[in-house]
Amino acid sequence: MLAMQADAVVGAIKQYAAKAELDLRATTEFEEVVDQLSGLMEAVAAAYRLDKKDAERRRLHFLQAKLSGTIVEQMFKPFFDSGAMIKAACDKALREIAEAINQLGDKAAHVPAALERDAATWESASSTIGGFTVEINGVSKLEGWTGKSAESYGNASKVQAGASTELSGVASAVANALGAIACFNRAIFLECKQAIRRATVDIITTATGGGGLYSRTVKATKILARLLDEIAKATNNPDLAAASDELQSQIAATRNSPALLTPEGWPSGGSQHGVNPSQTNNVPGAGGGGAPR
Repeated sequence: MLAMQADAVVGAIKQYAAKAELDLRATTEFEEVVDQLSGLMEAVAAAYRLDKKDAERRRLHFLQAKLSGTIVEQMFKPFFDSGAMIKAACDKALREIAEAINQLGDKAAHVPAALERDAATWESASSTIGGFTVEINGVSKLEGWTGKSAESYGNASKVQAGASTELSGVASAVANALGAIACFNRAIFLECKQAIRRATVDIITTATGGGGLYSRTVKATKILARLLDEIAKATNNPDLAAASDELQSQIAATRNSPALLTPEGWPSGGSQHGVNPSQTNNVPGAGGGGAPR
């Protein structure tokens, strides 16, 4: 069951990555996303400063035309009030993006490295368990050991050798799944980083042009809204999250109560559990030693 769930997670990740054009070879760290977000914030602030400067320049232009200061202030008050509202809307959009990135960080910033460590542990376990098979096979084929006890022990050894092989495969499958989840998280980081970079470039580009009062900030707000949608699409995948959570739950259950090692849970050994070979007190080890067992 655990191996099947692990394979299902890997399949789901590959399928989603292909559909969303995610790069599973990405090595992006979450800190890179945060750095890119800082650049975005500065671009938005720069666009607003230019808008405010333009508005002030136009106000001064009317004052220089010998118009009454009171009249000018009355003329420009609606524009400045609108500018404040536009700025507030832009700030709100920027806060929502920052919150989305912070949530991603809280949930996944530490995940790739942790999963990669776990994957290495499971891969090591797979290799160790694979070594058991060699040991068991060595014991079951000792020269000079014949008779009923040797036959019984050989039959039991074959069962346990098969079980060890299967368990090694389970551990390897889990290692692959954990590694795939780590790669997926890094791919999400890369996707967010690239989306933020595109939005930053767009805002900087629009800031070089003119337009109506606070037009740069208006355009920036629209760009931020688009960016928020892109981040949401990149970070929200309920089906994949459910598969990953199920795998993690099964891994935790195996750690807390190792079902794989119970009589009925041992991959191939359930039918032979309790069938003990007779007279094996002096069975040598696989290395040829004669220590009693």
